[in-house]
This record gives sequence, C-alpha cells and structure tokens, in this order.
Amino acid sequence: FSSVVGAWCRCEGVKMADESGLTETGQLLRKMNVMQAPEENKAELDKIGGLEGLAKLLEVDLKNGLTAEQTEKSRQVHGDNEMPEPPMTWFITLFIASFNDPVLIVLIVAAVVSFALGLVSEHEEHGWIEGVAIMAAVLIVAVVTAGNDYAKELQFRALAKFAATMESCTVIRENGTRLTLNPKEMVVGDVMALKGGDQCFADCCLFECDEKAGVAMDEAALTGESELLVKTPNKDPFLLSSTVCASHGNAEDAKAVVIGVGSFSQWGRIQANLEQEDVNTPLQDKLEDMVVIIGYLGTAAAICTFAVTMIYIAASDPSSQDWLDGAIDAFIIAITIIVVAIPEGLPLAVTISLAYSMKKMALDNNLVKHLQACETMGNATNICSDKTGTLTEGRMALVEGWFADNFVREEGFDQFFNAFKDGPVPKGGGSVSGTLTEGRMALVEGWFADNFVREEGFDQFFNAFKDGQTPKGVEAWKGKPGGEWLAPLLQNIGINSSGEVTYGFTYFAPPRDKEPVPLPWLANEELMKARVPEEWGEDRCNESRFQQVMKDRPDHFNMTELALLSFAHKLDFNTVGAKKNGSVLRVVPFNSKVKRSSAMIGLDGGTLVRVLVKGAPEIVVDYCSHYASSKGGAAGAPLDGAKREELASAQDAMSNGQKRVICLAHKDVLLADLPSDPKTMSDAQLDALVTSGLTVDAFVGIIDPLRPDVPASVKIAQSAGVKVRMVTGDNLKTATAIADKAGIFKTGDIAMEGPEFRKLTPAQLDDMLPRLTVLARSAPEDKYLLVTRLNGKNMPKDQKEWEVSHPGSSWVSEKDLLLPGYWEEWSKCHPGGGDVVGVTGDGTNDAPALKAADVGLAMNSGTSVAKEASDIVVLDDNFSSIVTAIKWGRCVYDNIRKFLQFQLTVNVVALLLVFIAALLGNADSPLNAVQMLWVNLIMDTMGALALGTEQPTDELLKRPPYKRDASLVNAPMGRNILVQSFFQLVVLLLLLSLGAKWFGVPEGNVCGEYSNKAFDGNEGFHWDLKGKYAGKNKGSVGCSTFLEGTGPSSLDCSDDLKYTCYEDKGYHDFEKDEKTHLTFEETCLICEEYDFRHYTIIFNAFVFCQIFNEFNARSITDDWKVFRGLHTNAIFLGVILVTIALQVFIVEVGGLFTKTSPLSPMQWVVTAAIGFVALPLGVVMRLIPATENPNNFATLPSTDSSSKV
Repeated sequence: FSSVVGAWCRCEGVKMADESGLTETGQLLRKMNVMQAPEENKAELDKIGGLEGLAKLLEVDLKNGLTAEQTEKSRQVHGDNEMPEPPMTWFITLFIASFNDPVLIVLIVAAVVSFALGLVSEHEEHGWIEGVAIMAAVLIVAVVTAGNDYAKELQFRALAKFAATMESCTVIRENGTRLTLNPKEMVVGDVMALKGGDQCFADCCLFECDEKAGVAMDEAALTGESELLVKTPNKDPFLLSSTVCASHGNAEDAKAVVIGVGSFSQWGRIQANLEQEDVNTPLQDKLEDMVVIIGYLGTAAAICTFAVTMIYIAASDPSSQDWLDGAIDAFIIAITIIVVAIPEGLPLAVTISLAYSMKKMALDNNLVKHLQACETMGNATNICSDKTGTLTEGRMALVEGWFADNFVREEGFDQFFNAFKDGPVPKGGGSVSGTLTEGRMALVEGWFADNFVREEGFDQFFNAFKDGQTPKGVEAWKGKPGGEWLAPLLQNIGINSSGEVTYGFTYFAPPRDKEPVPLPWLANEELMKARVPEEWGEDRCNESRFQQVMKDRPDHFNMTELALLSFAHKLDFNTVGAKKNGSVLRVVPFNSKVKRSSAMIGLDGGTLVRVLVKGAPEIVVDYCSHYASSKGGAAGAPLDGAKREELASAQDAMSNGQKRVICLAHKDVLLADLPSDPKTMSDAQLDALVTSGLTVDAFVGIIDPLRPDVPASVKIAQSAGVKVRMVTGDNLKTATAIADKAGIFKTGDIAMEGPEFRKLTPAQLDDMLPRLTVLARSAPEDKYLLVTRLNGKNMPKDQKEWEVSHPGSSWVSEKDLLLPGYWEEWSKCHPGGGDVVGVTGDGTNDAPALKAADVGLAMNSGTSVAKEASDIVVLDDNFSSIVTAIKWGRCVYDNIRKFLQFQLTVNVVALLLVFIAALLGNADSPLNAVQMLWVNLIMDTMGALALGTEQPTDELLKRPPYKRDASLVNAPMGRNILVQSFFQLVVLLLLLSLGAKWFGVPEGNVCGEYSNKAFDGNEGFHWDLKGKYAGKNKGSVGCSTFLEGTGPSSLDCSDDLKYTCYEDKGYHDFEKDEKTHLTFEETCLICEEYDFRHYTIIFNAFVFCQIFNEFNARSITDDWKVFRGLHTNAIFLGVILVTIALQVFIVEVGGLFTKTSPLSPMQWVVTAAIGFVALPLGVVMRLIPATENPNNFATLPSTDSSSKV
C-alpha cells in the first residue's frame, strides 16, 4: 500500500518527508546536511572519504555528471526537487475566523435573543422567524467572507507556482553536457554549475571553484546571516538551497554536487511549515482608515435611530412586551445599520482587484511578486531605467559598415543591400527573419568589400545575398563574380569564433535534457505546435513526447559573437557545419593583449590555406596590404594611403555613432609556403603569418540598438506624468545618444557621470533633479543614492543611522554635504512625501536600489539576486511592459474608487432612509435587518467583484499620477454620489409616504388575513363603539365583533378578515388595554398571512437603483458613456444578472424570512423603471461642473533652460 501511495505522490507532485523510509545513502546524506552545523557536517563528509567518497557514494562522475539512467534512478530513490507547499488554511478555519468580527458577534446575539423572544411571545406567533433569518444572513456573510479569503489564498499559490516555472538552473550531465533545467528536475547527484547572481536551488557540496576567492554565498534568506559567507571545498563546502551566489571569483563558474532536494533540503524542511502572513497594501491601509471614519458615522446614525425609535415607543403607551419587543427590534436595526455602514468590502475590493490584475499582468509580461506593487506602480512619478536590455534590445546589432568599397551608413543600410538583388549573387527572402535576433547583440552596420553600409540600409543590402535556401557552407557564393569578398567574410565570422548561438531547445516532455537548436532553420514547425507543458514536470505520469520550443531571442555568452553569427545566419550561412568541416586547421581564440583572434582553413584540396583574422580595426588594418572590392577580384585592390584615410574616416564615423567597430580580414597562402604545419606552428611563426599581407574584407559597426517600441513607450510614460531617467554604466556619449533617440534626453535636461554625481550636495541634487535625465558611468551606489533622494524610503533617520552610512565622516560638518542627506532635512524639502519611484535592474549589484525603490522591476534575464530584491519581474525585459504595469496599477486604483463611489451612495441612502423613517414614526423600518444584510452583500462582495475587475484603458495614461496623500474621493465622485443619493432618497421617501396609495396596497407591513383567538363567552368585549376602553368585558365591542360579526354591524369584518377592513372600520385607533397596554390586534387577532407589499416595493426600488447605479459607477469622471468597454468585463455582466436573479428569488420566495411579498408584473416594471432613471440622471449630473483638485496630482517641474547640459 505504501508503495502505491508513494507512486501516486510522485505523479501528483505531493512530497512525503517521512525520513523513516530513507535508504542508507539517504541517511548518510541527511547526517551531513544538518541545519546550522557546518563543522559537524564537514566531519560527516570526511568520514565517508571527503568529496571523492561522496562522489563514490552517489555513483557520479564529477566531471561528466549523471547519465540518463543514473538520473532516473536517483529520482526514484531520492525524489526530485519539488518544494513542499506551506500548509493550506482550510475553508472551515477561515469560516470560523470570520466570526471574529465584533459586529457579526453582536448580530448573532441579537438574532438569538429575537429567536428566543419569538418562541415565548404571546403576541408574535412568527417572531422566531426574524431571528432565524438574521442568523441565516450572518452565515451567508461568513461563508462569502471565508470563500473570498480562501480564493485569495488559492490565487496567491497559483501565482507562486507560475513564478516557479520561470526559474532555471544549469547542470552537467551525459559526458559533460551543460543542460538548462527547471529546478524541479534536479536530482541528488547532479553536478550544478553556479555563477555570481545565480540562486542555489538544492543543498549541494562544492567541489570546484576559484581556489583563492572561493564562492561568496548570501544565506540571509535561509539563516538570517547578513554577511556573505565564503565557501571552499576544503573548509565549508556546503551550499544551501534558497541561498544566492554573490560571487564565484575569477573561475569560469563554480561546481557543486547535489546532496539534498525537495522536502529533504534545508529550505524544503522550513517551507513545509512556513506560514505566510498577509501584509496590507498602502491602498488597503488608506481604505481601512476610511472604513473607521465611515464606521463612526454609521454608529452615530445607528445610535440616533435607536434613540428615536425608543422615544416613539415610550410615547405610544407601551406594554412591557412592547418595551421588550421594540427595544430588540430597534437594537437589531441599529446593529444592522452599523453592518451596512461599515464598508468592509473596500479592503476586499482591493484584494479582488489586485489578485485579478496580478494574473492579467502576468499575461502582459509582468510577474508581480508583491501585491502592493500593482497599485504603487500606478502612481509612480519616476522610472529610473537601465539602458542595456530595457531601453535597448540587449544585443549588439550590426547596423552599419564598409562593404566592397562602399561605406553604407545606418540610414541607408537596407537600401544598399536591396541593390544587390539584380546582381549575380544568390538572392531571395531567406529563412531568417529579423525577429530571430531580437533582444541580443547583432551586427547592424559596417564596411564590406569597399562598401560602407549604414544601419538604415543594412537589411536591404544583405537581402540580396540570400536565396531562400540553406547553404551548408560558402559554396553558394564560390566563383560568383562580385561575390568573392563575401565567402572569406562569412568564413571569418563562422569559423574564427567561439561558441554557437542558441535559438531554442528540443527535449522530451517533461523537459529534462534540453538540447540547443543552434541554427534558425533547424526550427521544426510541427514540434513547435505541439503542446508545451504549462509547468515543467507536472505531467510526469503522462507519456513523454518529443517537443521543441524556440526562445523569444537567440542567446550566446558573448554579445559580439552573437551579433556576427546572427548576421551570418541571416545570410543562411551554416556556421555549425563550417566549424565541423575537416578543412579547419587551427583556431586561435581572442587575445585581449593583441586584440585579435585568428583561424586557418584548407582550400582547394588542402593545397591552399586561408588565414582569417578578426579584431580591433586600429590594429588589424595595419596588417593589411589590400582591401576587398567587388571590382578587385579575389585578391582585392591595393590598400593605398587614400583608402586607409577612407577606412579611418569610416571607423571614426561609426565610433562617433557609439558603435563598436570590428575589422575582418584574410589572406590566402600556399600550404607549401608556410614555415611549418599550421597545427603545430609556433606562436612566433603564427604571429608573423597573421600580421602581414592581409586583405580587409569589412569594417562592421555593432551597437546595442534601441528597442523599436521604446520611443513611443517613453512618450506615453511622459504624457502620463512619469519622469523617465536613464541610469547606466556606459560612457556619457553613448548614454546621451541612446537617451536622445529614446526621447528621454530633451532640451533643457542634464546628463552627468557618476563621479560628478557623487560629489553633489543634497541641495545641489535637489536643484538638478527636475532636469537630471541621464546618469552615465554610474556605480550601483549612485542608483541607490538617486532613488533614496527621490523617495526618502531609506533616508537615514537620525545621526546614528547617518554615521553608519558614512563611516569616518563628521555629522556636524558634513551632514548637509553628503548624499543622500538625512530625514529631517529631506522631509523639509519634500513636504508632499517625495516621489513614487520605480527602478529597473538586472544585476546582483542592482539589488540595493531595487529594494530602496517603491517598486523594484527586475529583468527576467537578470540574476536571481535582482529578481529576489524586486517587486515585479519583467518577463520580456521590455520598457513597454513597464508602461503596461503603470496602466494596470492605475486601473487598480480607479477600480477601487469606482467601487467606493458605488458603496458610499448605497451607504448614504440606506442610513438616511432608515433614520428618516424612524423620525417619521414608522412602526417598522422600510428596510429590515435581513434586507439590509442582503444590500450589504450586494455592496461588498458582488460590487467588489463587478467593479474590481474592470479592464485598463489607454485613457488611464493621459493623466498625471496621484500624490501619496491624495484623497480617494475627488470632486466628480462627490458630485456623482450626492446627485444619485439625493435622487434615490427622494424617490424612496415618496414611496414610503405615498407609495401605498399609488400602488393601491396597505401602508406599511400589515396583516393580510386574520383569525380569531380562542375566548370563552363574552371575554374580550373591552371597548365601546367609539373605540374607548370600557374595562375588561364591560364594553359592547369585542374580539368576536371583528371576526364573527357579534355586536354592532358597523364594525363587522367577518367577510373581509384583512387589515384593509381593520383599518377602514377604525380598529387601529382603538385605545389600548389600560392594564396590559395591548392593542385590539394584539389582544384579539392572529395574523395568518402578512402583506409586505408596500415595503417590498420600497426595497425592490432601492435594490434596482443600486443595480443601475452600478453601471454609473463604472465612470468616476465626466465621461457619461458608462457602457463603453462593457463587453470586456464578463464578470460585471455576470454579477448584474446574478444580483437580479437573487433579488427576484428574495422578493417572490422570501416571505416571512425576508419580510417580502410577491409583486405583480406591473409593480416589478415600475420599480425597475425607477431604478433605470439612475442612468439618464447619470448623463445629466455629469453636466454639473466638478473639477479634480490639481493638488491631488503629482506635478512635474517644467524645464526653463534652452539647451541640453
């Protein structure tokens, strides 16, 4: 049975941490993996023979990694690396917790008392029903509250699960192959490769790293240790799950063998018992403050209503039973008023809106890690953005160059290459689109065979050299007149290089061993259409299928090589095949001292050797004696002084355009003329060979180009009142050039470098902040100082904190001179609370600034440290996604205000209606406790669901952000609330006073049909003909007069035992019994059927007013088109339909429980029509002038300078 359960658990992703079933190997691993015991763990490791013994124990080759068979065996024995989820809070627990609300407790007590009195009362045959109805309503509220909390927890877990699918790690398996896996796929015995910024996803034992520096690990997330701990194989080799590699020294990477995964890792054991605490968002805090204020007002209204009701009871000569019944009824109504008044749905609306937005934002490439980031991002006033990968494509692209004696500039690049379409070189559409190189370094410009091709015409120039097929080498161009220069150029790029581009991966599902796709035309469309698992490893029980997924952007560890290789692939040159070709004789990697790399290949059956050189143009061009030209044949043309000046001019032009310039050259020599075999040639001989007699093939200009959508996105952000600043480590020229193209650096703006920035005083920086848009050559500390000065979040609060931040500096003499300043000084300069700042980052060193920001935005391509420090992970590394996050944040903020507008209207009307009815002396409240609890449900849960899920629109980005302390209710909202409240209140009061007459129904809640109480003889004849109390059994009018016609015929109601006759004959004016203080009705009659139609009409009209006003609430401005975009919110329409359906059910079926009577079709139509009036009134009310207070917005300073600085 246990084996069956274990197999089921593995298939369903359930982890069993029962250590009693551990194998002998598992027990040994457990002994050397005790928490907070590195010395004891090292001793246990030494007992089994150290690292060599550990490798033997795990049967793993530390150099080559596990085989596929070993991997599967380890997975079966030790499990995989799925972390256990924290314990789920059961629904019943949340249900019980919902009764902790003191208001609900009071209502329950009141319901119990009402139920008990109804059972023992002599005059309230159905009195128990109200108590039961209130209890049922309270239970519904508790179920809904618990359901919302339960759904919220499920949403957070789903989001966390989604975030886990985005993680990846590198392991070595199958003869040393590096594989990129989801951490879930790691097993005990895997060899993991770590670099600075990587997260450690399992417990490991370090066996290879930089011997001097070791590996610096940040264990704060696991142990709370604030200092970095240096790990080495000899002293402390244990790397713990959930920790982060801060630095791996100067080695290529660090390698460690996995010894603990999943629930048997140290982080897994903690996470299994981890309880997450809910933290309020800033908007929730602000709304809870409002809830308190409204609650006080509601309590005051409840007390006043209770007092007025008790005064009327006292003035009506009550019996003791009247006192008790009246007090209980008044108390229940008062408590219900408090329930309705307290808008506990506001925090719920925030939660619903934020959780909904978080899911939607993930689809828009924003993975939200912290709930408050949604709303905070909406009111961001500053975005401090990185350049590389965010504003730019994160790739070096070839955009300009010198080709075949033509200097093709950036703006004419495409046109130049289009001119070759009619030439002798193969041409066609090709199989590679430009999008395949999106997001990485790419070659975009250059000098090729005496042609300077600029960035703008680059694609057109080279499109002429494609034939739509897949050449396996350079044979497609060999011998083509005019194309001789292209063959050595492509050979130089493809062979004289390191590594290959990765366009995607092929794998068996679930994706364990991922093989890279090295060429774009290897993409298999059929495989790409196959279903890719939503989460790696989740379908492990299903049959594995071969699949392929292409990356959004190609990848390579060297950006320059990526640019060149992608360029060759655009021309369908098979760089992979070229490298595997047996004609490759030797490849010498790039040497930073001589600034070049070189290669040699055999041609013409090995009799000819082609020498390929690539490197810095100022170095390589001095080795050249010829240049490639479309007219010069294979040997090219002599390189004279004039041509050298032309090439130098082309190089300068590209350099001034902030492009990296690479020179590619070659020469052909006879194998017999070489001093020795190319494979064994000495360094001196090789150096002599590659430094003379070369032919310049091309100068290429490579740049990290601006993302195409960035200028438009920046413009949108600026029009939304967001100041965009660029903070980069690039030099000032490159930074300003990119910022200028992006639209960030404008007339009057300031650009400065980090060293200069750090010398500023706080006062000087404040003067520059309005115009400071570019910070170049910046250190991570500069970004942190800038952010802190803008928002004050981490500003030193006192002298002690300041001195910690500035060791060795004098508080007295330097506190006003050093950045970022201190709290007292900053708060005086920023009385409004400072800016709301969003910061982007991708590196480990960006973590402090990401933490200091109001919203930290980490790039998905960034390090684990950056992602951990962030609030939002931008999945596509795109600035436009950040603008989308702003739009969603504003949508959340406005959705809450829409709900607030709706709820305050309901509150005002309900409270005033009940209070005014009490003042008018109505025996019953027009809205009873159960009805008001239903209204409360409409307001809270259903209203929050309907209005909290509205979709964002582009209009949201056409207004400035709100200040931190801006009021939630603006002038247009106040106008809308007052007008709708006034209309509803007037209509409902008219229905209260005149509605019975208009609709032809009895006034108030009355009896529809009476029956007699049992009496002996003449008992009950207490009144005379005028209704005066004559004494017990001394009158001429008694109980049987009404029911049986015994006595005066003028008072006979035996044929019409309804309240209409009771009222018409004047029984309602009869004096009370002097001793019992009971009315004629209470003394003599039993109500068999009640008529609640009058107050049901009021209740129905009130609810329909709220239903139609919910449409009005979709706009909090002067825009009267409240149906715009309604088709995008199916939830809203669903809520409206469900509300109407439930209202029909309550009215038609509720009966004594809800004190409602069925209405006629005409009454339904009229009450619905009354509610419908709210819509045309919504159009009219928006014609009343009401302007948003400009002080609510965060204003942007204007620039007063006429030039860039």
